[in-house]
Amino acid sequence: MFFKSKKKIILIVLSFGIVVSLLYALIFWKHYEKYSFHLKIGTGIFENDENAEHLKGQYSGSKILNGKDVFLYFITAEEILNSLKEKNFFFAQPEFKISFLHPNIIAYFSYVTNDPIIQNHGNYKNLIIGKKKFLIYLQVFTYYISLIFLFRSTQNVIGFRKSLILITFLSIEPTIMQWNISFMSESFFFSFLIFFLSFVLLEKKIFYFLSGVFFGLMILQRFFVFYFFIFIFIYFFIKSKKIFSKQMLIFFLGLF
Repeated sequence: MFFKSKKKIILIVLSFGIVVSLLYALIFWKHYEKYSFHLKIGTGIFENDENAEHLKGQYSGSKILNGKDVFLYFITAEEILNSLKEKNFFFAQPEFKISFLHPNIIAYFSYVTNDPIIQNHGNYKNLIIGKKKFLIYLQVFTYYISLIFLFRSTQNVIGFRKSLILITFLSIEPTIMQWNISFMSESFFFSFLIFFLSFVLLEKKIFYFLSGVFFGLMILQRFFVFYFFIFIFIYFFIKSKKIFSKQMLIFFLGLF
């Protein structure tokens, strides 16, 4: 009976967080999607940027897409989408500059849904949100699914109450919600981070493998994570007292 009540409590907490996040997304998008931006490469955020040479032109779109990172994600996704029509996945990749995985997520979502990323509109190249708005909902649900695994892994380490406080905080923390309703790479990155930590703490072969998979996804999303290898090595060394353990090998198999 007590076990069932625990499950109900965590379900209520996560459900509340999802509802608040979705309402926040609806209000935010309804208010800001109607505003537009106009950008000419060579001025503003791209002034004196050598990497922006191939982006020459004038762009427009919803204010939600205005910002150097999001702009580059969409432009890179457009390059990938156009290349996919003639090349396979590996040869469709442009030069790596900001994030490998995130532009690919946008490109493949557009590819599957037949949703354009950029359309010519007069003198401007117009960035299209279109069906890609559903990526926001995907980000929200991915994040809250990761919290389920985090709760499962931490309650055995720190107890039910402390784990519940942790999950409650992460469910309603406003700055995380802010990332979840934008096209920035941080939302998926943070979800992958939670999956990674959760699977490491579960301490089973399959979960060590999955922790490696999600660590690999973190690297593809934000490459600086590559330098976290040293901390992972220290963690496995402390647990096994061996330089190369079976757990570490399984982890690296998942990573590769």
